[in-house]
Amino acid sequence: MSGYYDRLQGTDRLLRIRRLRKALFAGIVALSVLLVVARMGSQGASIKPLFLPVNGIIEIALIMGFVTAIVGLFLRNLEIRHAQRDGQRYLMAKSSMARAIRTAGFAIGLAVVLLLAVTPSLTASLFSDAQQVVPLASRAREVVTFTSPDPLGFSFVTHAAVVVTQGHARVTLLRNNVTLATADLNATQGDTLDVEPRMWEGYASWSLVFQNELASDTYLTFVLEKGVVPTLFSTVPFLLFLYGGTQVAWWIVLRPIRDRTKAGSLSVATDVDESERVYDDTVQSPNPDTNPGPQPAADPDIFNIAAASTPAVEVEAPPPPVRTRVPAPPPRVETPKPAPRPVVRQPETAASLATKAGALVATGTYDAALAVYEEALRLDPGHAFSLDGRASCLVRLNRKGEAIEAYKRILTKDAKNLAALRALVRLYSDERRWRECLEAVGELLRLRPNESSALEMKGDALTNLGRRPEALAAYEA
Repeated sequence: MSGYYDRLQGTDRLLRIRRLRKALFAGIVALSVLLVVARMGSQGASIKPLFLPVNGIIEIALIMGFVTAIVGLFLRNLEIRHAQRDGQRYLMAKSSMARAIRTAGFAIGLAVVLLLAVTPSLTASLFSDAQQVVPLASRAREVVTFTSPDPLGFSFVTHAAVVVTQGHARVTLLRNNVTLATADLNATQGDTLDVEPRMWEGYASWSLVFQNELASDTYLTFVLEKGVVPTLFSTVPFLLFLYGGTQVAWWIVLRPIRDRTKAGSLSVATDVDESERVYDDTVQSPNPDTNPGPQPAADPDIFNIAAASTPAVEVEAPPPPVRTRVPAPPPRVETPKPAPRPVVRQPETAASLATKAGALVATGTYDAALAVYEEALRLDPGHAFSLDGRASCLVRLNRKGEAIEAYKRILTKDAKNLAALRALVRLYSDERRWRECLEAVGELLRLRPNESSALEMKGDALTNLGRRPEALAAYEA
């Protein structure tokens, strides 16, 4: 029944859009996880030793985030287009514009910071190790071991700068016990050994071997210079600019929608009396006195000029045919019928009166139907059908104050009467009694938490009470 009601109200489209959005986002998340696992596997990720490179995660997250943003904006546009009221469209457009401009500002600002020339060198200096001093005794040998990149694959050693301050030393660079470079340095000489100057190839164990080949002591210093994955300063800013540009374009698309629906949206009253009634001069009730009565039927030949101007031609009638007289049949003697029994009039009951009132409602005579319903309630004050019919007649007769009391009377006897709750919510909305409307729609949502029309009415009530964030949450629930 709820689905049929949603289709009648036109809100089933919003529900389908929201279900589609959840399904698509779940699929995108699952695909992102698979891509991250595949990317980390190709980069040699492992648990022992711990190596989980985040550069692949960042790239995939940004790409899939951009795809998610495009899909989300498309579905959001569908939601705004299929919203039932201008107030709902206005709130959706306004909140989306605010979110879009904040997101665009953050994304573009971060991209600009990453593209600054000083950013890579500043980041590298933050991760580089401090200078270390290595004393070597006569004919001594010292080995310094380090791993590159770090366990998250974010920073890696690019160069090893070695300077001999006294004596002589032979410096050897090894990767996984394989010699890559060698340098012989005398006092005051230095050299920079390339470790991984551009980008790391994989997790590895590195060693610097210092050998004193003299009989005297030797002193040297070395610094492990580090860098950050270069995609952080190339691919990431590009994706951030793309994401920010998309948000700016979305803001431009939403601006005319916001301006167009602002005037027609539900306005918040600045001065509201105790009963929360708001007068809206844009809504005018029809004047019953101006309803035209039935018009006389038009003469079908009134515009037939040929029929009006052409004289009729008299045609001589043919002589009547000669008919043969048929003898009449003999008269039939009828047996007299017994007199009918007098009808015993049954006493009126509330059910019979309610049936008569229903027939009067079908003919549109609501005043007479109301009188019959009240007579039925005099016989049986708790007759549910008569209570509902009386309230409906009061609504049709535009006696909304009495109708509200009638529906309250129904709810005192049956607090879970959904039809009475819906009617009461509509009446409060028509009377602009938003606080009472919010209470009534709260009772309705307690019984039917997912009823879309009730959620929209809750959003309307919250909007007119000035609680726009809560109204938007109700619209999007």
